[in-house]
Amino acid sequence: MTKHEYLAVLAKGLCDLPAGERDRFLDYYREMIEDRIEEGLAEDAAVAAIGEPDAVLREIRREAAPQPEKPAAKRREWRTWEIVLLVLGSPLWLSLLLAAVAILFSLVVAAVSILFSLAVTLWSLVVVVYAVTLSLLVCGLFGLGYSLVLALAGAGGSLALLVLGGGLFCAGGGMLCLLACVAATRGSMYLCRLTLRGLRRLFRKRRGSI
Repeated sequence: MTKHEYLAVLAKGLCDLPAGERDRFLDYYREMIEDRIEEGLAEDAAVAAIGEPDAVLREIRREAAPQPEKPAAKRREWRTWEIVLLVLGSPLWLSLLLAAVAILFSLVVAAVSILFSLAVTLWSLVVVVYAVTLSLLVCGLFGLGYSLVLALAGAGGSLALLVLGGGLFCAGGGMLCLLACVAATRGSMYLCRLTLRGLRRLFRKRRGSI
């Protein structure tokens, strides 16, 4: 079963739900399937990993059922001595609160700085590999062309062979570095996709909050 067929079955089974609620469920399962496809599963295997449509529909029905409202908690009134203690202790707890906020903010800034530094370092290495590859390929082409010029000009067979060998060496190194460029680019893009996927999952609404 393809992704579109699976979602069509779910949409048909949820036709009696409000449009907004039905779309939220469909978007959630669409993202689940796409995540598994990005992880390397075939489309039919990713769909099968979600579960049978009937079981998924039963689970959705259970979650979409209205929950009984909890009785409002009785508001507790502050006593006089509690207010006095709160006011007298405000210099202590306020300073501790400000310190905790400052520590939390510094940790967030440090985490963002580390991630940014790692990303810059990673892509800088990729750029360096591309620069080395380009340099080797240019040197290889120059060596091959110059050896041909020396051979035609009769400047000396040994010098022409030396330049030819250097050109071939640079060209071969450039081809190897080109493979390294492809691998480094794919690895960097894969890490970026993993990071973006993790952020998307972090801010995505969970099924329990739908």
